[in-house]
Amino acid sequence: MVFQFPAAGYTEQRLSFGELVNLSSHSTYLLRIASDYLDIGLLKDSILTIDRSLIPRH
Repeated sequence: MVFQFPAAGYTEQRLSFGELVNLSSHSTYLLRIASDYLDIGLLKDSILTIDRSLIPRH
């Protein structure tokens, strides 16, 4: 009698960051920050998304 692995037929697709957030290759940049900015909630090695097509506002 052979025991079959229950998840043998299960395959998982890889997640694509670009597909999740709909990035444009012409106007979007990804930056990884090197320091903590705790006052605004950013931790070291966070990834920032900059979209040049949006108008900046405060």
